[in-house]
Amino acid sequence: MDRRQGRRQGRRGRRLGRRGLRQGRRGRRLGRRLGRRGLRQGRRGRRQGRRLGRRGRRQGRRLGRRGLRQAAAEAAEAAADAAEAAAGAAEAAAGAAVGVATHKQLADIVRKHFPEGPEPQGNPMKHDPPPVAILATRAEGVMAEDLKLAAADALMRAAEVVETGWTQCELARDASGMECKPSDSTAVCWCAEGALRRVFRGSADQDAYSVAFSRLHDAAAAKLRAAGRWHVAALAVWNDDEDRTADQVATMMRECAVALRSEVSSG
Repeated sequence: MDRRQGRRQGRRGRRLGRRGLRQGRRGRRLGRRLGRRGLRQGRRGRRQGRRLGRRGRRQGRRLGRRGLRQAAAEAAEAAADAAEAAAGAAEAAAGAAVGVATHKQLADIVRKHFPEGPEPQGNPMKHDPPPVAILATRAEGVMAEDLKLAAADALMRAAEVVETGWTQCELARDASGMECKPSDSTAVCWCAEGALRRVFRGSADQDAYSVAFSRLHDAAAAKLRAAGRWHVAALAVWNDDEDRTADQVATMMRECAVALRSEVSSG
């Protein structure tokens, strides 16, 4: 009885041993498979890491170069603005000198036509020197003529700006069609008002800008009234009309410039 029980336990032990061997072999195969999978995943992770690193370095260099280009463009624009401001100051100084010369010329005219001496016979008021108010009015007329000529020149330049690039609904746009300032170096097209602002970029002569803008606004308002329309922002509404063209805008600017010069020459 004990012998049979021992044989049964022996057979059971051998079966368990064989099962353990099989499980051990299966565990080794599974371990090798998982190890190979881990190695493959590790190599794949290293490759992805190197690829992402190279991409990040390329993007960093690209952004760095773009930042340098933008900084250089902004520096150039600032230098151009400073140069235009200096030119505007020089023009203002020249205008002041012209004004002084004009006052001297008026004084010479007064001394020439109204010499000092005994009181003449007849109408004494005929030879009285003109009052200071009249001299000031004449000087203001000369300054107004200078403003009109400056505004006419600016309108001619603005017409050329519109012909290089024209837009609607915004003062200016860049190459991608996004809104930007008229004075930006990235601007490629402008509306009527934006082109005028582009011309007066960095200029201290705001009076000439006011004259030019007022003439443009009045011309646009007249065209709207002729079409049975009216708007307080006549220039913007006329520029943004769906049937408007760049040639029409440039032509109106040149017409305003010619009218200003005609007023000066006829005055």
